[in-house]
Amino acid sequence: MITLANEGLVVRGRGQATIVAPRRQFHRFAHRAAGLKAQMTSVGLTVTTEVRSLSPTKNSPHIGTPLPPQEWWQCERVRFIDGVPAAFIRTWLPASYAQTLTVESLTDASLHALLEESHGLRPVGGQRQIRAVPSDATLATLLGIYPGASLLLLEGTTLDQHGEVLEVFSTWHRGDLIALDLSFDQDHPEPADASPLALAKRLVSALELS
Repeated sequence: MITLANEGLVVRGRGQATIVAPRRQFHRFAHRAAGLKAQMTSVGLTVTTEVRSLSPTKNSPHIGTPLPPQEWWQCERVRFIDGVPAAFIRTWLPASYAQTLTVESLTDASLHALLEESHGLRPVGGQRQIRAVPSDATLATLLGIYPGASLLLLEGTTLDQHGEVLEVFSTWHRGDLIALDLSFDQDHPEPADASPLALAKRLVSALELS
């Protein structure tokens, strides 16, 4: 019989009380162009993907700057890390290459890897925004959490090597599973102006150069 201890959900020691096992937290570098799957698999984790939808859309992608007038497709996926639902991703893609993708090709796959293999397009930069948001009922069901639980929302635009929009995305990460990390260059110390607006401008600038 499989027990909670065998599954790693509780810890038991000789002569000690049984306690709930601390859950491991995964780290994603929010400033990198590489997606969640690439970053997690690079450290030996198993990442699987369930594709919830892939179809043309009339909805406008979330972005802070104007997009070229063109048709868009919307893709919705759930990422699992070592079998645990960890993130929900909603991605908008230009129809010119999104229509070549299928649910089957995206299942358990990296979108960026597929685009490079089939179209020679590589993510090289873009803009990112991080916000803390509560889970609604739909996200709670998809991610196996309670409504209102904390999520880390990473939104942004990814550009390819030609400076064109590769994707626009919103990714909701489980706050109890994933931490979003940022890196900085020690050779360029923080300037005197540390206002929120100034910090945001420097972050965007760093992301665009990454």
